[in-house]
Amino acid sequence: MESNLLQQIIAKFTHTRLDSPPIKLRNYPHLVGGDILLWNNFLTNYPNFFSAVSYDVRVGEGIDPTGDMPESIRQMGIELTKKRIDVLGQHDNEIWIVELKWNPLIDVIGQLESYKILLLKGYGK
Repeated sequence: MESNLLQQIIAKFTHTRLDSPPIKLRNYPHLVGGDILLWNNFLTNYPNFFSAVSYDVRVGEGIDPTGDMPESIRQMGIELTKKRIDVLGQHDNEIWIVELKWNPLIDVIGQLESYKILLLKGYGK
């Protein structure tokens, strides 16, 4: 696998930017409160773990709203109902799905599995 694997993957998805290498920020797309604290703590303790990251990666098809509306509003509805991966990171030749939870419960395992299926389906590999 090439070193720009994450870049190839996110090119298939909309509204996604690549940070290479990852840097600590005050705010991240789709992360709030304790999620930001957890992520910045991870980046402090493991600054070179990921060679690149992308935030708020939308996967899945979304829900097509019904009714008479402009195409731009319809597309917005579809985008807003897609599932969102908090962080997609590249570590060596692997892509990691990161879901940040201050107090994780067992349901996060199903969430990660769902994201994996949707990511593979959307990327086509």
